[in-house]
Amino acid sequence: MRRKFYMHRRGGVFYACLVNQETGLAMSARSTGERDRDAALIVVSGWLRDGLPGKGGERRKVEAAFDPDGILRGIRKAELDSGAALEIVNALKERGLIDIGAVEPL
Repeated sequence: MRRKFYMHRRGGVFYACLVNQETGLAMSARSTGERDRDAALIVVSGWLRDGLPGKGGERRKVEAAFDPDGILRGIRKAELDSGAALEIVNALKERGLIDIGAVEPL
């Protein structure tokens, strides 16, 4: 059985990376807003039970972060450089989903 999440501390605050149980892929780290490990674990368990908090207080299922819409949201929000963009293109090419070439801009 895979771990459902990983936690680490950044600047004194605990962050959690949730893991897709089917694919083993981890989401980007999300801040729990907690400095105490036990309090952070309670926050993460709430995310797993009730879903991730979204805008306007609505909740979305953790699995939704790994569907195509969730992946696109992540790409649009992430701070990417040209090297990371090439890695995304190469991953799609490796899966046979695209057949276009891409080169890093000069």
